[in-house]
Amino acid sequence: MAFGPGGMLAALPDRYSVTSVAFGPGGMLAVGDLGDGARVWDTTTKRVATTPAAPHVTLTSVAFGPDATLAVSFADGQVYLWHLSP
Repeated sequence: MAFGPGGMLAALPDRYSVTSVAFGPGGMLAVGDLGDGARVWDTTTKRVATTPAAPHVTLTSVAFGPDATLAVSFADGQVYLWHLSP
């Protein structure tokens, strides 16, 4: 894999099919998938920053609030709000 200018920046592993991603402030990346729920990655360290306690459902969308201390996801007719530590 070519990393760097003009190439791929990172490859973050996920065991299930990803259904939604959202970039947040400070290099955070929220990922929703078909099996594990949600994860928030720190794109500078390329490590999982937090895994919100989520039911094992298919998340169809994820998003950050303006200051990245709140995340929202949608799955199976429910909207879930997550408080993320700053």
